[in-house]
Amino acid sequence: MRKSDLLSGSFFILLGLFFVVEGTKLKFGSFAMPKTGFFPVLLGILLIFLSILLVGSSLFVSQRDNKGFLFRANLPKTLAILGSMIVYALFLERVGYLLMTFLWFSFLMTLLKFGSRLRALFYGAIASGASYALFKIVLQGQLPAGFWGM
Repeated sequence: MRKSDLLSGSFFILLGLFFVVEGTKLKFGSFAMPKTGFFPVLLGILLIFLSILLVGSSLFVSQRDNKGFLFRANLPKTLAILGSMIVYALFLERVGYLLMTFLWFSFLMTLLKFGSRLRALFYGAIASGASYALFKIVLQGQLPAGFWGM
């Protein structure tokens, strides 16, 4: 049992309960038309759920099996992912959402070794196309068009 995980998880459960209780005092609305209490309640529920997972893992994982973060982390991959996120943010407006998201997802799939490069390109196309359809078509949001105007 990790005492720090148990304490922090308990704290965040209480914080999530606070968000839910205070959020219910505001108008909730619906999924189609959310009001001011919608996000505090949903995020409070999410925080409670994730905190329960943290507390549960701290109770059921022995101290010997639970190595610290620095022993589990793959630093070069972590830095590559962080760098790719920075590049994505810097070039999103110029290149455009669809192409930049395709390139980013394809890079991540290649880096994380989800099969061959062709498969990574396929996953990149599916992920960028699905996210584009969700945000542009279904939610009718505005996405950076880039130099292609897409």
